[in-house]
Amino acid sequence: MYQDRQSSSILSIKQQIISQETLLEYHWKIEAMIEMLLMNDLTSYSIEKLHTYIWSVHDLVCKAKDLNQELVSSLVRVAHINKRGEK
Repeated sequence: MYQDRQSSSILSIKQQIISQETLLEYHWKIEAMIEMLLMNDLTSYSIEKLHTYIWSVHDLVCKAKDLNQELVSSLVRVAHINKRGEK
């Protein structure tokens, strides 16, 4: 029983690390895109290009938010399983 829980916890930690790395990549992309917008003269871009760019940032934020929600839900499940196992 203890071995199963330990193996499950190790697998969960590995999955969390991979997901956190993906989340960090989203944040880096978002930061780079926003930085580029702030560093350049926005009047040099067409409205369509700015609109597309902002939607790209929006999509990355939504992906990051969804991934973060999945991570939180996963951690809550693990915490509940471990709490039940302690009783």
